[in-house]
Amino acid sequence: MPHTSATFTTEFRHEFEVERERWLQKRFLWYSGILGGWNALKCCISLLVVMGIISAANKEWNAALIEAAAAFCFASMFGGAFVYVRKHPLPREQTLRLVGGLIIAVGLITL
Repeated sequence: MPHTSATFTTEFRHEFEVERERWLQKRFLWYSGILGGWNALKCCISLLVVMGIISAANKEWNAALIEAAAAFCFASMFGGAFVYVRKHPLPREQTLRLVGGLIIAVGLITL
């Protein structure tokens, strides 16, 4: 049975945590980037419906305007979070707090 030292175990644990933070940050960037881009696209399409450039079946302009405003809010939140985390890498706990805050904010705006 090989002998493992406490130093080896501590170094491994530290490297493992650093790698998990890197993985979480990469996943968060994908999550926020995709949702930010999707909502930006929804906002543009809804605005085109409002302006009458695109006709949508059974869509009134005021419903499309509300949808555009919500999509703009979501795109701004996810896009802002993406840019912030990209420029300022966060520790795992803060990244998880940011994700939780985004989920709560999206839920409140959706309600």
